[in-house]
Amino acid sequence: MVEHSTLSRVLVTGANGFIASHVIQQLLLASDGVTGEPLYLVRGTVRDAGSEQKYKALREMVAKLGGTAADRLELVSADLLKEDGWDSAVRGCRYVGHIASPLPLGSPKNPAQVIKAAVSGVEHVFAAAARSDDVERLVMTSSTAALSGGHPSFAHKDESHVFTEEDWTDPDISPPYPASKILAERRAWELWNSLPEEERFELVVINPSVVLGPLIMNNPGASLAVIIEPMKNSVPAYPNVYFDIVDVRDVAKLHILSLTRAGVSGHRFLACSEERASLSLLDGIKLIENRYNPRGFNIKSRALPDFLVRLLAYVSSDVDLLARLLGMRCHYDLSKTVNAFDFEYIPPKESYLAAAESCLEFGAVTQPSTSHVSIGGVLLLGALSCVIAARAWYYATAL
Repeated sequence: MVEHSTLSRVLVTGANGFIASHVIQQLLLASDGVTGEPLYLVRGTVRDAGSEQKYKALREMVAKLGGTAADRLELVSADLLKEDGWDSAVRGCRYVGHIASPLPLGSPKNPAQVIKAAVSGVEHVFAAAARSDDVERLVMTSSTAALSGGHPSFAHKDESHVFTEEDWTDPDISPPYPASKILAERRAWELWNSLPEEERFELVVINPSVVLGPLIMNNPGASLAVIIEPMKNSVPAYPNVYFDIVDVRDVAKLHILSLTRAGVSGHRFLACSEERASLSLLDGIKLIENRYNPRGFNIKSRALPDFLVRLLAYVSSDVDLLARLLGMRCHYDLSKTVNAFDFEYIPPKESYLAAAESCLEFGAVTQPSTSHVSIGGVLLLGALSCVIAARAWYYATAL
């Protein structure tokens, strides 16, 4: 790897993830406004840096950036559950972006393992950063699930509550992945506040809502299931839920601005494109339907009856969250983020369509054959719709 001694090195955990890949891309493209010279070196953590095939898509994305980008990316091995490797990972890094978090494929058999991995990851990264003489600031990815997912206003269907960065949800009534985000963020603040002054780096936390937007490499993972499954015509109907959308490009931009912005340390910041969701899941699917059905797709934007969602909630922990979300729209106060970063968000409609187009570009979706589903089939297959929508809620905030 070519050394650039005047550049700031940034550690990005979970480098192969949806958000992290955008953070890496934007870091490598960042340049001095006067000289045009690059600003950052990037060290990304992955589970097995020696596996060329696993991270081929990431390296190909970086190579396409041109210039010295490929020379300025380094991948190292580090596991959230293991202490080994984190001291060397943070060594020489001025900034740390802790984005990695475990993502279960559906409801895990042992939810405690998901929570343990998230919290252990925070503990290992924070301990290494505290031991380092190099780290000046750490930016951590949390989620709006840490504010609103298990809040009493959900249980009472109270849309009058305006969520701010002061709100915290209850992990005891949240599914495993949102609970892991809540407990990991709480642990982060506990650790940071307990550090001696001489060891305390600066800390900023970003709390994004459901993250959509374009893929930039051929590694869709589970984050865009809410886009991919409808385009494959594998879901016959959709529940009446609203997702608060934020574009992955905006989330990455906020992370990078947070590295150097004065006056933001010690704060958490909401990342959501609208104060109150204007698009339901069904509305988002209709956008894709209107764009791609004229091109030969057979996307169906049917509504799934609320009673079926509530019924399935009794037998599926994946669907239980959806039943609580039916018809519910959160209201967020975004003024703190907008004022601190002078920020304008990409509209959610643009995020939906950019995500769909990128799924075609990278082959995550190919044009499906036309199929017909009876009304009975719609109801029977509604179970699949519920599960996909429930998983998409926390997949889309995945890292």
